[in-house]
Amino acid sequence: ALRLMEELEDDIRQRQPLAARQGSRGGDQAPARQLAELMVDAGLLGCEALLIRSRLYPDNSPDRIAAATEVQQQASQILSRSSEDWDTRGPLQVAEAAAMLELGRAQDAIADLTELAKKSAPSRTSGRAASIAIEYLTSNSQTSRARGLLPLLADSPVPAQYALAALRIELAEFKADPKDANREAELNSLLEKARKIGHDYGPYWQNRAEALLNDVASSASLGGSAKVANELLAVEIRQMLAAGDELAAIDRFLQFRDNQSAADQPESALDAAMKASALLARRKEWQQAAEATQSIARSYPKAPAAAVAHARSIFMLAQALREQPKQSELRSSYESSLRAQLELWPDAEETGSAQSWLEQWLSGQARAEEFCSALLARFSCCQEPEFARSVLSEWLRCTLDLSSQEVQLACIAELDRIETLPQKQLIADLYSLIAKTFQGWPEEGEAKE
Repeated sequence: ALRLMEELEDDIRQRQPLAARQGSRGGDQAPARQLAELMVDAGLLGCEALLIRSRLYPDNSPDRIAAATEVQQQASQILSRSSEDWDTRGPLQVAEAAAMLELGRAQDAIADLTELAKKSAPSRTSGRAASIAIEYLTSNSQTSRARGLLPLLADSPVPAQYALAALRIELAEFKADPKDANREAELNSLLEKARKIGHDYGPYWQNRAEALLNDVASSASLGGSAKVANELLAVEIRQMLAAGDELAAIDRFLQFRDNQSAADQPESALDAAMKASALLARRKEWQQAAEATQSIARSYPKAPAAAVAHARSIFMLAQALREQPKQSELRSSYESSLRAQLELWPDAEETGSAQSWLEQWLSGQARAEEFCSALLARFSCCQEPEFARSVLSEWLRCTLDLSSQEVQLACIAELDRIETLPQKQLIADLYSLIAKTFQGWPEEGEAKE
């Protein structure tokens, strides 16, 4: 943007002598006065671009000071050449005062900004002057002076400026009193005000409001409200993702997961873990995506989302195995995760898929007997009759597959009939069939046992 502004200014400078020579007779060039106005406007845009660039550098850094110095010099030069009634004069004065703030001339700058905010009817220029002054004062713990300027924004042609400045002041006051007994309620109120700014004025202003929240408040300032902590985390993550810093967002999710786990808040810990896992999966970092949720899900198996989170971690491990099918540690982790799903969440819908995957995994390695054992382990953990029946039936089918053909033919038809019976009679007949199956089991040493 700065390069384009410089090119525009150079073009205008080349045209100005030609415009002056053509005079009032007209010609190919724009009138000299119009070119002069364009030069001032281009200078203003250049100053604004430099001010934005200066914010990219750390406070008091040489680069930031250099950018502010250039803004102050350019604005001063243009102002010296423009008349008092020039339309662009006010915005240039605001830019000059903003640069003075960066250069340590706060007293003069605040005085100039206050005068610009007061001396004319409400306008974008006066609103911006007041907003810049309020931002500086609140960031330097001068909230009383900032509140004194807030009424100047009440009739601003940009209503969102008033709402944002009010939020900025309240956040500064909140930060200044960390021992307030009503801290959580106040922060909840600030979050609601930020949401209202987004609702009333759109996503641009919501992003600006959330940037303030992200800068001033943090979930660590709360005693233990998972709800407010989650909302603050969402604000923080949105800012990181908007800046394209996906890795920082992942790290923040994982840090929040660990903090919430330590505070014995399993639901919010699992939620953060699953979101971190989703971001890692988007990057195709499958093993890390699985690890993000697996341990926390196993630590809190009774949490509502635990079964889903763990099942998703198994899917991530499966994707990792596709890329590294010979990796022994990965293979071991995948199998143990499947077994854990069956034993920790025997009554979960998601466990059905894990059971199928375990059957394919073990059968493909000629380890069908181990699958039967895993089914029996799941059955012993089931609390819901419907799942217990289904698992027991599947275990019996698996066991029959290992028996002689004669036993299979005698029992499979009976098993199909039993599965159509009412629940109470079904369980009784299943046990009866199991007994008959083992009565017909071939005498082959340990096989019968």
